[in-house]
Formats: sequence, structure tokens, C-alpha cells
Amino acid sequence: MARRKCGLLIIVCLCFSAGCVVEAVDAFIPEPSLPIAVRIQDSWSDAPLVGNDGSTYSSEREIILSCVEEWNEMISPRLKESEPLPLEFAGFAADTDFEVETDLSDGHSVIYKIPVMTPEFEKVFDMGGYGELSVAGYGLFGSDALVFTGEFVNYTSQSPQPDAIPRVLRHIACHELGHVLGLQHQFVLPGVMNDSIPWYKSDESGYQVRDADVDEFCLAHPDSCQ
Repeated sequence: MARRKCGLLIIVCLCFSAGCVVEAVDAFIPEPSLPIAVRIQDSWSDAPLVGNDGSTYSSEREIILSCVEEWNEMISPRLKESEPLPLEFAGFAADTDFEVETDLSDGHSVIYKIPVMTPEFEKVFDMGGYGELSVAGYGLFGSDALVFTGEFVNYTSQSPQPDAIPRVLRHIACHELGHVLGLQHQFVLPGVMNDSIPWYKSDESGYQVRDADVDEFCLAHPDSCQ
């Protein structure tokens, strides 16, 4: 599900368990300048994730770092020789309570772990009209990525797939980092920015960075690509 408004706008990308909404706010925002220094909030765990069958998987931090690395690895062959990798891991951010109105405008790019959707988010992003949809993630061009862990853990815990939780976390983190890089949704080709591909697809196209995502990056940053 998607809703799009046109013009010179800030595009706010909100991802739900039932799809994504592209919401627009009256303002103009340029494509983010590269490279983007990304920090990871301290609250992301470095303990192995436990699957629905008791198997262990990579930790939350390892999954998020792998998304940073995957975006860079996929984009690297398309970059001009003098261009830096688009994402830089800049360490960890203090594990403090997230303030919607200040942290989103502080000039830093942080991947935040948000346990629950709060009234503050609904007020700032005007998400009260979306009914029973569960917000799973939010990405702001050139800035922060938010992952609402409590919203998808309840769903994935009921999945018969043992790797449901690490798989969904990876999909959301990689997808929201795409928005941080300035990418929007597409609905045609396999890729992590294709919001019509369910996360549980066996071919993994729903949570891996693919050629279509790199093509969109080069469209958004033509001066960086060959």
C-alpha cells in the first residue's frame, strides 16, 4: 500500500507490516551529501539472536553492521574512482531516550532501536490516521533510521520460520538505510527498496540489496557513479 503526493516535498517513508506509506510534508530537501557517517545506538544487543526453534543467529549489531557493509559492497563497483563509499560506520551513539523533535534534526545519522510507537511519533508524523497498521521502520533522507522492534517481534514470534526475527530485522534495517541514502520505494524489480516483496520470500530478494537498488542510488547520486 502506498500513498504519494507530488511536488517539492520532504518524503517521509513509513514502513508497516502490511506495506509502506509514502507521506509528504511541504518543504524541499536535497539529496543527502555523501559519505554519510552512521552510528548505531548502544541499545542494539551484541548477543546472538535466538530463533523460533532455539537456533542462534547473528546479533542485532552484527545484522545492522552487515547492512552498512552490504550497501557499500554493492554500490562500490559503480562508484567513480575518486568517490568514497556512501556509508561510514562512525561508532556507537549514547543509549538515551529518543526525542522525536530534537534527535531527528540534530545533524547526526543514527540507527535507533525504538521499542514501541509513542504518541509523540503519532503527533510529529501525523500517523494517527493509519488505523491498526503497525509501523516497523522509518527512514529520513540523509539523517536517521528508526526501527520499531516491538512492532515486528510480536508478529515474527508467531511465524513458523525459525529465522523470522533476524530476517525481518535485516530487511527493515537495510531498507531504512536505503532511505537514509536518499532512495525511495520501487515496486517492480527485486531489491530491498521494493516494498511489495514480502520479507519471507525464499529467494531472499525482499531483504538483500540488489542491482535495482544500486541503479536507484546512481539515479539519486549521478555525480558519484560512473
